[in-house]
Amino acid sequence: MPPASVVRALNAEVVIALQQQDGSITSVPELIATACAARDAQQLARAERLIRRALASEPANLAARTVLCSVLRALGLPKKALEETHAFRNANDPALHTTRAAALCDLRRWEEAKREIGRALAARSDPEAFNVAHRIRANA
Repeated sequence: MPPASVVRALNAEVVIALQQQDGSITSVPELIATACAARDAQQLARAERLIRRALASEPANLAARTVLCSVLRALGLPKKALEETHAFRNANDPALHTTRAAALCDLRRWEEAKREIGRALAARSDPEAFNVAHRIRANA
């Protein structure tokens, strides 16, 4: 294992390189894809920065709203996730309904979560939606 000072220096270089790479992204689809990859790698602050840039360009982009909701949930902010997606709660987007239902589960608001996941499953059968539905069923 290298000394801690070397690890810190290398990590700082990686952060600088990622910031430069992220700054060069201009297309919304690429911002969303990179934010998803950052979220999956547990780089949650980076994911939030990227997705907020996408939303600055396209505030009504439901894919970006869905990713933001999932990132905020991962940060332990399910209430904020619901607030950020509230204006779009009536949109016909199964992925958004699924992530909103998961946020409601995080808050133990089971009846609301049940309605939200029902909307997702009515539109499309999705493994993630079924996972959330099982979580609700186990706790409601």
